[in-house]
Amino acid sequence: MKLSTLAHNHSPKFLKPLWERVERSPIAKRVASGAFWSLVGASVSRGLTFCAMILVARILGKEVYGEFGFIRATAMTFIAFSSFGMGITATKYIAELLHSDKDRAGRIVGLSYLATLLSALLVAVVFYLLVPLICQTRVPHLVEPMRLGAVLLFLTTISGTQTSVMTGFQDFRGLALSGFFGALVMAPIYIVGAYFWGLWGAVTAAIVAIGLNLLINSLFIYRNTRCYNIRYSFFEAHKELPVLWQSNLPIVLSAILVSVGMWLTQLMLLAQPNGTSQLGIYYVAFNFQLLMLFLPQHVFPVIFPILSELNGRGDKARFWRLIRNSWLLGTSLSFLVALPFLCFPRWFMGLSGAEYVDGWQVLLAAGIFVVISATNSVVWQCLVSQGRNWLQLGCSVLSTSVSVSACYCFFQWQWGAVGLYFGHICGCLAFTLFVLCAVVLLGKGTGRRP
Repeated sequence: MKLSTLAHNHSPKFLKPLWERVERSPIAKRVASGAFWSLVGASVSRGLTFCAMILVARILGKEVYGEFGFIRATAMTFIAFSSFGMGITATKYIAELLHSDKDRAGRIVGLSYLATLLSALLVAVVFYLLVPLICQTRVPHLVEPMRLGAVLLFLTTISGTQTSVMTGFQDFRGLALSGFFGALVMAPIYIVGAYFWGLWGAVTAAIVAIGLNLLINSLFIYRNTRCYNIRYSFFEAHKELPVLWQSNLPIVLSAILVSVGMWLTQLMLLAQPNGTSQLGIYYVAFNFQLLMLFLPQHVFPVIFPILSELNGRGDKARFWRLIRNSWLLGTSLSFLVALPFLCFPRWFMGLSGAEYVDGWQVLLAAGIFVVISATNSVVWQCLVSQGRNWLQLGCSVLSTSVSVSACYCFFQWQWGAVGLYFGHICGCLAFTLFVLCAVVLLGKGTGRRP
């Protein structure tokens, strides 16, 4: 029995009309199916990873586990540079060309692999050379194990591009199974490595686990290329180099700009009176923000490749209908997820300790930010799926400027961590406003080919 039939038969009566409507719409059916598998895969893999990390933390102890976390976090910081935006490019163009130009889709797959390999190798070498500088002040004894992080950075970057390629094929079931098998293999490797070899074993286990994940992903990608009769094209990938200028460069610049803006506003907060404690309250609220974003973050990636496909076909009516429905879905979903935190902010902040209860207003601001950011996600996907990446970069420059300026004003009024969130909210609203103005001036458009 199909999952959709099972859900229809066992759902409450008031939901049955909704299921019937989804069944009648091919687009809605694909979104629902993709979202289901994305959530299942993420929940299972994160659950297994969470349990494994608890055991590893108990085995290593607080101090060594902190060193292990520092090594992983430092390596992951460089991924924004090593990935070079190839993930989004692979997803967009593969989904767009999957049915219309299989030869070009094969070249995009080849370009994605080659560009990722080169950028990941370059950044991994730079990371390896910078390790002594990173560790010399506070943790000089971590230089050697930290250098293993260069290998972890390299493999994780390639794995990320593989995930994006599978997303372009819209194989969310395959992604779920890949995540499940990867986590299932990873858990015992982490535990054994940490138990017998301590910190070195844990870092090596992370490398082995991501390496096995690469193999699993490769099998699913091979299955998709066979299914769609697409061949990798490495030797002709140079024909798609203009894509790097049209798509990757503005996306990478935008990601770096937003990251620098976020870091700068936190640095401004740190310079305020009681800045350290305010920043601590912010990080507690930020952890809950990540929890609130878990569900929306695994629904929106399902919509992006479908938007890219509709754009490639020039199906203007369905494209904008999906944009509208995505906004309604994202806003409603974000509000429902954030509602408990908006209703009981004191209780949730108190979970981290009594000293954080007085910062309940910050969690309220975080909940509002989560709801508003859903609109930003839809608007961003609208631009990128149409190939308007430079326009997206321009809007990001303007909105980041608004965010930093608003945070500065709120800090002058002694709003603390609440001001930090409301500054980011102003940036989100500005981004949406700038995009709407640009769309009105340039025309909606769709089917714009690269």
